Amino acid sequence: MKNRLLNITLTYGLDLMSIFLLLGTAVLLYQLGLGDLRIFVFFILLLTALLPVFNFLHDLIDSRVSPVHYEDLFAKTVDAVLNMRSFDEILKETFDRILDFMKISSGILLFYYPDRDEYNIFYQKNHRRKMVRSARIENDNILFSVLKGPDDIIIKNKLTQRDNYERSVIHEMDKLHGEIMVPIFFRQTFLGVIVMGPRKRKVSQRELSLLKIFASKIAILSINNFFFNELLKKKELEKEYEIASKIHDRFMPDPDMTVGKVAIRIHHRTRSLLTREFYDAFANHSDPDDVRIVAYRLHGDITGTSIYMPGIQGLLQSYSRLGFSPEKTVLKLLENMKEREILDEEMAVIVGSLNQKGSFTMSNHGYPPPFIFRRAQGSLGKIPKRLRFDETKARIEEGDLLIICCETFHAALSRDTEKYAGVIVENSSLPLSRLRGALIKSLPREDEGDTLLILARLEEGP
Repeated sequence: MKNRLLNITLTYGLDLMSIFLLLGTAVLLYQLGLGDLRIFVFFILLLTALLPVFNFLHDLIDSRVSPVHYEDLFAKTVDAVLNMRSFDEILKETFDRILDFMKISSGILLFYYPDRDEYNIFYQKNHRRKMVRSARIENDNILFSVLKGPDDIIIKNKLTQRDNYERSVIHEMDKLHGEIMVPIFFRQTFLGVIVMGPRKRKVSQRELSLLKIFASKIAILSINNFFFNELLKKKELEKEYEIASKIHDRFMPDPDMTVGKVAIRIHHRTRSLLTREFYDAFANHSDPDDVRIVAYRLHGDITGTSIYMPGIQGLLQSYSRLGFSPEKTVLKLLENMKEREILDEEMAVIVGSLNQKGSFTMSNHGYPPPFIFRRAQGSLGKIPKRLRFDETKARIEEGDLLIICCETFHAALSRDTEKYAGVIVENSSLPLSRLRGALIKSLPREDEGDTLLILARLEEGP
C-alpha cells in the first residue's frame, strides 16, 4: 500500500509539475512581450508531443517503486496450473494466463475426442475459426507423427528447411499459426497438443517446463473426465467389468523393468476383472537417478472404483515428476482425493524412491511395511514404519533385495522370515525374474483375493 501511494504521488506529481512548468513558461514569455496568444498554442502542442516521454517516465517510476518480478509472475502462473479444478472454463482461463505470462497473443488447445475418433479444437484465443479451417487436423497429420512422447516439443524457429520433412512440419504449423507445439500425453497415450502462437523473444527453458506441467495436468483431467463419463453411461455390472478390463490392460505398467543398476520385477495376480491391488514403477524424469515404486490397495467394496485408478496413477506420477518427495506425494494425493471426493473407500498407499546409489526413501499410509533381505547377513527383516506419513530411509547395498507385497504375502513372510530368507539365499545368484518365480512358488496360494509382490534389487556393476 505504501509503495502504491508513493507510485501515484510521483507519477501524478510529475505530470502536474510538467504542465505548470510549460504553462508558466508560456505566461512569462507572453508578459515579457516575446510572443502573442499563439505561444500558448505552441506550448500545448509541445506538451502533446512530450506525452511519450511522460509514459516512459511513468513506466520507469512504476518499475522502480512497484517492481513486478519474473519469479512472482512465474509462481502465480504455476500455482494457477496446479490448482485447476475443472476441465472447461478454468482450463481456458489458465491457458489465457499462461499466454499472457509468456506475452503470446494467440494459442490453440487441440484435443483428441475418442468417441468421434478425431482431433478438434477445444479452445482458441485471438484466432478466427476460418483462419485455421484450412489446417488438415486429421489422424495422419504429419505433426502427430513428430510428437511421439511428452518431451517432443516442436519449436518452429529451431527447424531448418533442408529436407521435405521439416518443410512439411513448418507448413502445417503455419496453417495453425503456431510457433511452439507441446504434446499432451498420459503415459503412452497421445491426447492432444498445446499450440502457442508467435512471440518476439526466445522461449526459456523454464517456460517450456511450465508448458509441460500444464500439459500433464490436462492429461490427468482428460483421463478423469473420460472415464467418469463412461461410468455414468454404463451402470450395469457387465459394463463396469468391461471398463475395468481395459484399465487393467492399458494402465498397469510392465512387470519387468531395469533403470541403471536398479532392477524391478513384479508379480500381480487378480481373481477377476475387478482388482483392489494396484502398483506402478517408473523412472522419475525430474531426477534421472530416481526410480519410484508405488503400491496401493483399496479396502471395502471396489465395485465402480476402478474407474478412478488411472487418475490416481496420473496424480502420483505428476507429483513425483514435479520433484515432490514420497512424503509430500502421499500427502498431496490424499488431500486431492478428499477435496474432490474421488473415493468413498479407504485406500492404503506406499510411495518409495530408490536411487542408483542404494538410498531408499518411502512414505507409507496404511500399507504393509516392506522387507529388506541383506545379502551379507543372509537375513530378512522389515523396514520399521514411522508415525503417520513421516519418511523412512534405508540403505540398500548391491545384492540386497527390497520386497513390497500385499497383506497375504506379508503375513506369510512375517510368520517365517528364516524360511523365506533361505529361499532367497538359494536363488540369489539367479536373475531376478527367476528369483521372483522361486519366491512365488514358496508363498501360500489364495483361492480368493488379489496378490502383489514387488522385488527391487541393486545389481552389481560400475
